[in-house]
Amino acid sequence: MFLISLLFYKSFIICFVIAMVYGVLNVKKETKRQEELRKWKLNLEFKELMLSISAALSAGYSIENSIRESEKDLDMLFGEKSAILIETEKI
Repeated sequence: MFLISLLFYKSFIICFVIAMVYGVLNVKKETKRQEELRKWKLNLEFKELMLSISAALSAGYSIENSIRESEKDLDMLFGEKSAILIETEKI
């Protein structure tokens, strides 16, 4: 952005200010995008957790055992570092 501004304005001060404003706005936009992505992933993981618990309950497991089984399923689907798996381990 700095080089493009320098091409048009030919002033380092103006280019620096424009680049700083652009940088701040870009960081805010990226932070918002990352937060939306995290919420979307958490929503997906929660949906899979509920489906897994439901399947285990319909197979005849108790609620405690169905949560344990769903933890195994989530570990296979999303890995150990998924947000919902950390929360289900607390349960």
